[in-house]
Amino acid sequence: MYNKASYRKDEVFCEPIHVPYHECDGFRNMRLSALMGHMSTIAGEDYDHRGYPHDWLWDNGMVFLVSRMSLRVIRNIKKDEEITLRTYERGLKGATFNRNYEIVDAEGKTVIESKSVWILCNPETRMVLKPKAFPRTPLRNWDAMPDCPEADRLKAPEDAELLGERKIVLSDIDWNGHLFNAYYCDISLDFLPLELVKKGVRDLVINFQHEAVLGDKLKIYGKTEGETATVYGVKEGESAPCYICRFSFGGESANI
Repeated sequence: MYNKASYRKDEVFCEPIHVPYHECDGFRNMRLSALMGHMSTIAGEDYDHRGYPHDWLWDNGMVFLVSRMSLRVIRNIKKDEEITLRTYERGLKGATFNRNYEIVDAEGKTVIESKSVWILCNPETRMVLKPKAFPRTPLRNWDAMPDCPEADRLKAPEDAELLGERKIVLSDIDWNGHLFNAYYCDISLDFLPLELVKKGVRDLVINFQHEAVLGDKLKIYGKTEGETATVYGVKEGESAPCYICRFSFGGESANI
């Protein structure tokens, strides 16, 4: 069930959020993973509000999975801030559903902007479904676009170095049975130099290519060029990345 404090205004679904202590990191900023978690949640709540909750989708052989996402951090969000997360559909492109986000602070100033690309899948087979399988069409395209990078497809750099390994454990797994998408961001930051991360994330583009499940071991590779870092993970025994993300640092600096 969607948050009862949520509301719709001009086809934009809005949700007020109070940022608690546990959603902040060691730099005393809201974690990107917490932010991305709210983005995933509000997308589902938007459909719930229209009469298509997650349980209904699952029972009818459908689930939405995020494929690509990008965001720009205009300023960091702090503990106990009152923010509003806004989202709206941006129409279809081929087999994908496009959705934008904006986060505003208590003064109505935009602090985060984001674009995302979603696919509709069968939850059992993971087969991609055509958009016409969903019983309604997305709302109109919007003229205004977030001032953030495009949620483009990324390529793994050939000269990336092995940074380490990460095993997927029970606490990583979400309701859909795989590694929760926002945790890829946390995992990637964990393998980057602290001095780089302390410069603050300005932009993020992330691709989710193949799901990781309980017990999988990811080999984490990365390449850093100046204030840009590309990180990706490859499951043990495979060659293609299961995810790729690109960070641009140089936003608000952080202290720890």
